[in-house]
Amino acid sequence: MRSFKSLIVFLPLTSRLLVELVNATPPVNDEFTNRIVLSGNSITFTGTLAEATYHVSDDEVDGYPIYANRPLTESVWWEWTPSQSTVATLQLKVMKPGVWPYYGVIDGLAVYANVGPTFPTNPFVYYPFAGFFFDPGIPWPSCSFYATNGVTHYIQILGSSGSAFQINLQATNDPVIYEQPKSQLIQTNGSALLTVVAKGIRPLSYQWFFGGMPIAGATNGMLALDGLGVQNNGGYFVVVSNITGVTTSSLATLAITDSAQSPWLTADSFAVSNLVLSLHGEAGRHFRIESCTELGFWSQENSLPLGPPSPGHTNLTSVIFNSTSSSKIRIPAESGRKFVRASVYEPISPVCNNTLKQIRFSKEKWAWEKSKTGTDSPTDNQLFDGMLMWRRVHACPEGGAYHVEPLYTVPRCTVPGHILEEPR
Repeated sequence: MRSFKSLIVFLPLTSRLLVELVNATPPVNDEFTNRIVLSGNSITFTGTLAEATYHVSDDEVDGYPIYANRPLTESVWWEWTPSQSTVATLQLKVMKPGVWPYYGVIDGLAVYANVGPTFPTNPFVYYPFAGFFFDPGIPWPSCSFYATNGVTHYIQILGSSGSAFQINLQATNDPVIYEQPKSQLIQTNGSALLTVVAKGIRPLSYQWFFGGMPIAGATNGMLALDGLGVQNNGGYFVVVSNITGVTTSSLATLAITDSAQSPWLTADSFAVSNLVLSLHGEAGRHFRIESCTELGFWSQENSLPLGPPSPGHTNLTSVIFNSTSSSKIRIPAESGRKFVRASVYEPISPVCNNTLKQIRFSKEKWAWEKSKTGTDSPTDNQLFDGMLMWRRVHACPEGGAYHVEPLYTVPRCTVPGHILEEPR
């Protein structure tokens, strides 16, 4: 039987008219001649395409596949000179999305290492590839390239969305890990999926370790474990390598338990249209959030993000992963009053749920490696590193069939109740 704690009641807020004042001043690095100079080997900087312009000289990049038949209205510039020859990896993160229709908008990144009479020509790196736009719904967009000592490199973000970005530049020959494996608290006989997201010169190789010893056959970006017991308690890590270097991930701990502590909620603050709550509970566990307007009529609070925001798609869930002892939750205030409660979440079929999570991760890995968009769907041969028979190896215990679905759509099983609800 599930137990619940902390019943929360809140009242709606008065509607307000919010007016956003648009600053029509272009960014300082709007033109190539006003580019921002970067220095260092590990740099995080920001940039915006909002109010940026696109100059005649920028047309010199026309004709490259990434830009073909796409409207370009905005462009910003930086320059960076490495102090030694090295591999450089650039990662982009959307901080403030602009306009993201499926067609007609492209935001991309180009890197140049030479300058014509007045302007860089012939980018040797451009992301995305193959004519697809940079899509904020695809996690971890990045590119890696060889940077030459003493050569000035010019970095350009261009497009037409008006979005604001955070860019991270890492100059290192070793692969860069952007998402470390996560520690988890799992019920006995449950399942766990450990994943790592690393970037660098491809191909990348993986080797997972448990208790300091390599796990036979665990040579993928993810490690799936089912039917967990006390023998699985302990620390796991993965070594990522390529032709230029080696990186070891942080340690992720799996703790297998027969019982779970009940979570509780506290109210933090009111906003214009939502209530901010803190969920307190065991770190490394998933929790279900439910709500109702009348006591006794509980329903799932499907207002929490299931994955990265994506154009035209809103995948929501009522499940949250508590990575620390408390997590923030924002719940829309759409009714006169609302009661909210939390409970420990366990999927109906842990094994099937773990397979659905593997499919989701494999789709995302395929998307950022191949620069796909959210409406693309991989073939069976493109999932699980070309393992054509993965449907037999990863069979639903109750005989369900798996549907991979396009990237923006959550993979599904045909058995009722076998639903992927755990967030990325």
